[in-house]
Amino acid sequence: MKVRMKTLARGPAFMADPGDVLDVPEAMGRSLVAAGSAEEVAEASQPPLVMSVEEAIAPPAAETAVEPRHSHEKPRRKR
Repeated sequence: MKVRMKTLARGPAFMADPGDVLDVPEAMGRSLVAAGSAEEVAEASQPPLVMSVEEAIAPPAAETAVEPRHSHEKPRRKR
């Protein structure tokens, strides 16, 4: 039986977070649903998992005609 967990569940051989879809024995599934910790899931209702990669593209740096001043130089005074 497939169930979708509504709550966190932990045990010696069992770990589930809210939203996890698990395939559990019928008796355990019925017990989880009766307690309100899970809901039964139909076989076809779970959409296939599709992984996608997002790429970030930074715009090119703007070119300047002025050479950057070095930090150790003092600004020059006009006369």
